[in-house]
Amino acid sequence: MFAHVTTLPTTMGDLRVLHGEGRPDLVLWPGLFFDHRLHLPLANALGERGLEVALVQSPGYGGSTLAKPRFQIRECGAAYIEVLEAMGWEGVAIGGTSWGGMSAMHAALIEPARIAALVLMNAPFWGGSRQGLMGVAPTMARHLPVEAFAAATLPSVLAKRTLLHHPGPTFRALADALRDAKPADREATALSVLQHRESLRPHLAELRTPALVIAGPEDSLCPLKPMTEGAAALPQGQLLVVPGTGHLSALEDPARCANAIESFLVGLAG
Repeated sequence: MFAHVTTLPTTMGDLRVLHGEGRPDLVLWPGLFFDHRLHLPLANALGERGLEVALVQSPGYGGSTLAKPRFQIRECGAAYIEVLEAMGWEGVAIGGTSWGGMSAMHAALIEPARIAALVLMNAPFWGGSRQGLMGVAPTMARHLPVEAFAAATLPSVLAKRTLLHHPGPTFRALADALRDAKPADREATALSVLQHRESLRPHLAELRTPALVIAGPEDSLCPLKPMTEGAAALPQGQLLVVPGTGHLSALEDPARCANAIESFLVGLAG
């Protein structure tokens, strides 16, 4: 699927981009602790539907470097724009899961004319927190063995059915991405993304880019009620609730997500 891997210098670090020959229909940035493997099943499903996808490796993961010990998500949005400009991609849809979706929203606030649409999967609209998993994840990400941290994280990100019957693929994708990242980068990204991120709620009315908001009803990190409220606050927001999924809807049910994304993008083009 990906004929090329291009490394681009940005203010967030040198970011690797997996892409094909032409301009993609959709560019995706993964969620925290993951690399491109989070979105591979979705990219494959979209490819079967004739849509070309490019995948950005987030700072510190998948061979991308992290240039900052602390950052705000708006800086990731600026780096997203830098990637699009360097690749010469204009009028494309962008998005991602969680961290990736937040970065895409900030990119659309910075340069809306470059972006045709947003695909926001399990991406919170509110600010960071030090409660619960958010408070302990940075230390755990740095000091726990990779397999132990991946196993401890799964109950917070997967729906009960997936956790019971099919946890293996998610565990492997998460553990492999964590293993390839530096412990210091895992801690730094967790602190920045989970605890220190700013809220997007005051800016939702400014986000006039068409947006598909994908939510999981069993998402303990992004509960359905605030996700529904956030989608309604977007001037051109559409909400899709993917049954039987948690915080990783794109990985738990890539076919349903691909169908919705295809319909959304085709509807905009038509």
